Amino acid sequence: MLVALVAAGSLTACSPAPSPTPRLTPTWHPVSLPVPPGRRAVIGDFTVCAGGWFAVGGVVSGDGTSAPAAWTSHDGGDWTPLPVRPASYYGERAVFSSVACRDRGSTVDVVAVGAANGGAHGNPRTATWRGDGSGIAETPAPFELYGGPDAVTVGRVAAGPRGFLVVGGRVSPGTSLAGAATWYSRDGDTFTLVDSDPVLGSAVSAATSAADATAVPDGWLVVGSVTPAGAPAANRDPGAWYSADGVSWRREAVPRNTAGGTAADDETLTRVTPWHGGALALGVHGNRFGAWLRATTGGGSWRSGGRFGAFTGTGVPAITGLAAGRGSVFAGGCDGATYRLWASQDGMSWREVRLPAAMDQGGSRVLLVAAGGGRLAVAAGGDAGVRIWLTAEPAAR
Repeated sequence: MLVALVAAGSLTACSPAPSPTPRLTPTWHPVSLPVPPGRRAVIGDFTVCAGGWFAVGGVVSGDGTSAPAAWTSHDGGDWTPLPVRPASYYGERAVFSSVACRDRGSTVDVVAVGAANGGAHGNPRTATWRGDGSGIAETPAPFELYGGPDAVTVGRVAAGPRGFLVVGGRVSPGTSLAGAATWYSRDGDTFTLVDSDPVLGSAVSAATSAADATAVPDGWLVVGSVTPAGAPAANRDPGAWYSADGVSWRREAVPRNTAGGTAADDETLTRVTPWHGGALALGVHGNRFGAWLRATTGGGSWRSGGRFGAFTGTGVPAITGLAAGRGSVFAGGCDGATYRLWASQDGMSWREVRLPAAMDQGGSRVLLVAAGGGRLAVAAGGDAGVRIWLTAEPAAR
């Protein structure tokens, strides 16, 4: 079965963009997240591992007060609240934005990233949270580990046999430029900032940005973009970095994809997932979305995949969710006007999947994707709350 969470609220019908192949049309069934009376749910991220489903975000009261919230499920259909244990003033008000988990045999390790704005300047107060299938607790951190004068962003967290990795941005040492940065932890408790690696950070010759990460068989993979100094219209090149230990990084050569575009197109990687022993990354490719595939062997050899979607509207196009199912990979994102879902079996040919309701861009909406046990989940949150649908995983043939 497949689960999709799509934000409640004003869902405006839009005519689908022309597609070279018919859309997949699964049958959807609604389910729900339990929320305390008088509050609405905010969904930040969700994931699957070891047969367990984990969703994180927050709950918001009528007066706008927020609190962290997490849910767990054994099948993606029946969700129960996961106990959340804050340890600080800002932890009590945080909302989770990312979650990752790893199978430890008899247990599951779960790490989430959460933040609440506060202080004299209203900056994010960020912390990581660690737990298992029975609850999740805040790990207090020094303010300047994630904040301070060099802070830019704290993004997504990834899990693997070697631990946990958070990606984001910091002002690169010796420059005034925002650059890619990571935080690494072997146990999910204590994270170490890596912002001075000369390969990962920005320089006068090029600015770097990190958007997502995944574990690969022999280490870690970070994806994002590199913007060369003087690039036309500040167009980006796709960027990827590999590390065996989460501390020292090596940039990998990701080819520009000029099929159907030009060598000057804006290209960036925004989501990555393990795929057939290697990795599959998706992102912006000119005026459409594009795929890039990293080989299982070959020391980080990349090749271009297929292009899909067509940008329209006035919003910022972005891939916001990516997950591999049993036979297909599924991607959710906004084409600039409407959120859509696509599926592929090889990363080359893509088909659109009909969502249970049309969802226009705006209202803090985002479409997320997770998969496991023959079920696929598409999650979206928005200003009006969360709705969930369930269906069998469609095959992208």
